[in-house]
Amino acid sequence: MTWGNPHTLVERLAIKLLSPLTLPYQGVIDLRQLAYKNQLLSSSRLSKPVISVGNLSVGGTGKTPIIIDLANRLIANNIKVGILTRGYKRSNATSCTVVGDGHNNFASIEESGDEPLMMARMLPKAVVITNKNRFIAGQKAISEYDCEILLLDDGFQHLPLERDYDIVLLDYDCPPWNDTLLPVGRLREPGSALKRAQHVVITKIPSAFEQAKIDKFKSFVWQYSPSCKISLCRFQPVSIEQEINEQPIQSSLDKIKGLPVVIFSGIAKPYGFKQTVLSLGANILEAVEYDDHYNYSVKDIEQLEALRKSKGAEYFLTTAKDMVKLSNSPISSRLMAINLQTQWIGEPLDLISLIKLCNIQYRTV
Repeated sequence: MTWGNPHTLVERLAIKLLSPLTLPYQGVIDLRQLAYKNQLLSSSRLSKPVISVGNLSVGGTGKTPIIIDLANRLIANNIKVGILTRGYKRSNATSCTVVGDGHNNFASIEESGDEPLMMARMLPKAVVITNKNRFIAGQKAISEYDCEILLLDDGFQHLPLERDYDIVLLDYDCPPWNDTLLPVGRLREPGSALKRAQHVVITKIPSAFEQAKIDKFKSFVWQYSPSCKISLCRFQPVSIEQEINEQPIQSSLDKIKGLPVVIFSGIAKPYGFKQTVLSLGANILEAVEYDDHYNYSVKDIEQLEALRKSKGAEYFLTTAKDMVKLSNSPISSRLMAINLQTQWIGEPLDLISLIKLCNIQYRTV
């Protein structure tokens, strides 16, 4: 059983028996919501529209590729995009750091955190700012960088900042009706929180998906938010990236077919990464898993290199999120990463209506 996704009758019974452990967490959620509803805690509004991309559960639903997709499409229509993010596990969580200024200038991995730096490098025309206080980050993005629209990363539970549109991601492989609240399950909030959402995206749809399961997702969402829009997507590998002479070089996916590799990752759901590598035909000699947002030490790098040599692997293969942390490291010349891209199934998230909703004139290139 994976955490928050029981399959057998015994596993479901175990979840039921452990469910009382969620009561203190549920109480905190209820008190917090009540405090905001009665204005005991206040939310601040920025002068430009805010679109939140978040989820009900902890990690692993695909927020980063969705934000990159939205930002790319907004930028293609000449809209100045700012991305507001906390920057998990960065060196100074209280500082306001401009990770990417929209002109190919980037902060260090220590200052920014892995996902913000990855987004900044993949979106060189976007402004990416990390701060625990997203309102202050948003003010900076507007006043100093003239951002017209702000994407709030992992923002569904960030109630101190008002938003104009809430997008919530649900993982096809981890349906929320089969999950429970922290600490027993993976849910940060119960399904009823979807009443705050305007759009739900069901992510990681397999090529052979069950329509009945999609219909169940839709029924689950609409029981709480009847007017909520629903989209479907998957994250497809599109290229292999290497760093050569401190420059990212893109190659076709065929580059790793049959290639003997050691794979490693520090992500929420490493199983999916391994399956992607297998689907691309690489020859996995060893797989190493680290905690999500793992910070690699000198010792870790030495151990990985020793493992590669002992297994006879030519290269390491990792995720784009992990690769940004290992730029210029002793193993960087032997490192490859898989770049993913959002592939919409059916109608994509409606960008034109979203822009109009935020009162920004739609400008074609």
